[in-house]
Amino acid sequence: LEKSQKQLQNLKQEVNDRLPGPLSALLGLCSTHHRASIRQSGLYLCRIILIDLRSIWTPTNLQGLGKKSLEYCLMMLDDDAKLARSSRRIVSSYKSTLGSTTWRKLQSTIILTTILELFESLPTFAKNGREIQVAHHLRLIMGYLVVSFRNSGGGRNNNNSNNKMKRGTT
Repeated sequence: LEKSQKQLQNLKQEVNDRLPGPLSALLGLCSTHHRASIRQSGLYLCRIILIDLRSIWTPTNLQGLGKKSLEYCLMMLDDDAKLARSSRRIVSSYKSTLGSTTWRKLQSTIILTTILELFESLPTFAKNGREIQVAHHLRLIMGYLVVSFRNSGGGRNNNNSNNKMKRGTT
């Protein structure tokens, strides 16, 4: 039994040493892909990171990958209806997994700080004509606000006429 625990610890260490960078890069590629099936695969990966394999990550990797995965889900809240539903389910499950006390702590420490940082960068991006970054930051801000202040797990009414900032375009 002790040998198998040692092997499991070694595997966890190997995963934490080698996978966060590639996973983060993969999420970045999936989020802007033109095919919905690829963006959906990115959502599945987010669920695995945030919920299914949460216990294997070191605190540092959990914070970094967790934020990247949550932001991926927030970006998909404004995508097509199927992706938005999947994203809302993942965010809701994530909030349930954390529990209300941990979620409130996350809101007051990381989420609020992130929203403020995103707001602070908007004038510079707008002034320099960086519309894609402005749209991206606005989608993240809206997503953070929705998941922070709606009890239902997040999400907006999502139809094509209201969906003007898809994947960073206006």
